[in-house]
Amino acid sequence: MRKCMRDYAMKQLTDRGRHDIIELLEAAFNYERTPTVTELASVLTGRQDPSFVEWHNSTESFCMRDLMVTKGFVFPAADTIASWANFLSGRRVVDLMCGTGWMSGWLRRSGVTDIRSVDNMSWEFSRYEPWVEKHDAVEFVEGNPADVYIVSWPYMDDTAARVWEAMRPGERMLYVGEDYGGCTGNDRFFDLVSGCAEDVDLGPFHRFWGMHDAPTVYLKK
Repeated sequence: MRKCMRDYAMKQLTDRGRHDIIELLEAAFNYERTPTVTELASVLTGRQDPSFVEWHNSTESFCMRDLMVTKGFVFPAADTIASWANFLSGRRVVDLMCGTGWMSGWLRRSGVTDIRSVDNMSWEFSRYEPWVEKHDAVEFVEGNPADVYIVSWPYMDDTAARVWEAMRPGERMLYVGEDYGGCTGNDRFFDLVSGCAEDVDLGPFHRFWGMHDAPTVYLKK
C-alpha cells in the first residue's frame, strides 16, 4: 500500500512538472539541504506565509507528504531543526520510536551529539539509518535514563502513555503530534501529561494541510 502511494505521488508531481518539490525532498533525504518553514510554504503555495499551508488543499502538498512519510512524519525544516538543536544540545537525548532515524540524523548534523535513535524496526517498507538501534520503546525507557525523549507521531494506542509512565521525575518528553481525538497518542496519554507542558521556544513548525500536529515539551514531575 505505502509503495503504491509513493509511486502515485511521484507520478503526480512529475506529471505536474513539480520537479522542484522532488528535488527539495531528495536534498532533505540525503542531508544536503533542507528549507526553512517559510521557504517550504513558498514552494507549496506560492506565498511567503506558513500559516496558509495549514488550510491550502493542494495535490502537491498531499503528494509531498506521501513521499515524505517513507522517511518520517515530521518535516525537518531548517529553522525547526535549529530551534530544537538549541534546546537539546548538552542534554542526553533519545529519539524514541524514531522510524528511519531521519529526524535524529538532521539533529546530529545540527550539533546534538548525545543522541540515540531507537525503533522496533517494524516499518518493512523503510530503509533505516545505521544509527538506529532496535529496541522496544517502553523497555528502553525503563533501562536508559535520558534528559529528553523525543516522541514523534506515536500510534493511537497506549504506547505513549506507557512511555510517560516509565519516565523518571525530571525527565522531559518532546512530543510531536496531535491532541485529544487526533491521529497520535490516546486520551490516557493526554490525561497523564495534562498540566506538564513547559514554555519552550521550539521555533517555526511546518504543518501539512489537514494535520493538527505541533511540538510540545512535557516535564515529568
